[in-house]
Amino acid sequence: MAGLEWMPKYRERNSNLSLRKPENTSTTRSFAFNKTALTEFYNNLTEVMQRHDFTADRIFNFDEFGVSTVLDTPKVLAPKSQKQVG
Repeated sequence: MAGLEWMPKYRERNSNLSLRKPENTSTTRSFAFNKTALTEFYNNLTEVMQRHDFTADRIFNFDEFGVSTVLDTPKVLAPKSQKQVG
């Protein structure tokens, strides 16, 4: 079993690695972003727009400022040359 000193020694031996904090991703976004979900969304959107006779000037965008669905991520070991850590 590895002791407390194992990680610092491992990082010393592997100088190409660094402890990095990956970019947070919403769990909803990561699980729901697939072709099936997107197709279903746009099919539903088209159906609702046709049923209620909506036009593009009746669609509004809003910011969900202050509502967080993003989980905090722990730091991970990643190569120093890697630009993004997911």
